[in-house]
Amino acid sequence: MEGLNLREKTPEPEKKEQGLGAKINAALGGGHAAETEEDHLDKAIDFVQEHILKKGDQSHESFVEQMKDDQIASFVRKQYKERTGHEFPLKEAKKEEKDN
Repeated sequence: MEGLNLREKTPEPEKKEQGLGAKINAALGGGHAAETEEDHLDKAIDFVQEHILKKGDQSHESFVEQMKDDQIASFVRKQYKERTGHEFPLKEAKKEEKDN
């Protein structure tokens, strides 16, 4: 399997979100846009859910699924700090603060 890179995904055609539900989901922080803002821990959680737990494609999660992933990441960071006394080595992705 020469030249096969398992980490690179082939570019998929961009899907337009349609409907009121998709617009609400995107406004709350779900969908493809939220996936691009994930840190490495969130991506690792998605990997485990998709490939080990067989929960399906994690590249277009709803707002509720994003919130569950955030809770899992917070739990992992908290447990790591309690056990080691150090911060988790992967920095949490910072959301842009709006100064309006």
